[in-house]
Amino acid sequence: MMKVEILVTGTYFFLKTIKNTIRFGDIDQIFKNVLFGIIGSSLVFMVFLRNKIFILTKKRNDGNAIIALIKNGENQFVEFKATLRWDLRQSKVNKQLEFVIVKTIAGFMNTNGGKLLIGVDDNGNILGLNQDFETLKKPGTDGFEQYLMQLISLKLGTHLCTAVNVSFYGYGENDV
Repeated sequence: MMKVEILVTGTYFFLKTIKNTIRFGDIDQIFKNVLFGIIGSSLVFMVFLRNKIFILTKKRNDGNAIIALIKNGENQFVEFKATLRWDLRQSKVNKQLEFVIVKTIAGFMNTNGGKLLIGVDDNGNILGLNQDFETLKKPGTDGFEQYLMQLISLKLGTHLCTAVNVSFYGYGENDV
């Protein structure tokens, strides 16, 4: 009998302690918080995954569009520039080339817009941006985009940076 009484007393004491420590409302709130965390994490993951899939699909589709733009050549809406700042003839940085890029962007802004493909020469040959990347403090596409936006900000005004959309497309080992 003594064992049964201790067991019942122990169980009663345990339940009473839990009841006093964690009330029914607390358990309900804990359950809601856990459920909210799981649902929130799932939504974040789904949005992240959806954006990744959308970006990959967009790049794949736009990559084909870029090739089509290059094949059609330059016109009033499409302009090719071999580099942003690397002078291919002199094999060094040439600040005048940066001015030409900014002038082209300003021209597009003053008309109906357009697409400037940097890394493509006038004949439609894809040269890539690797030589420009090597001249930047922060090499790569991020550094290139930052430098280009800085040029636009300094030469045309910060408020016009929002009118420019920068995208990079890989073609073999080259970025355009």
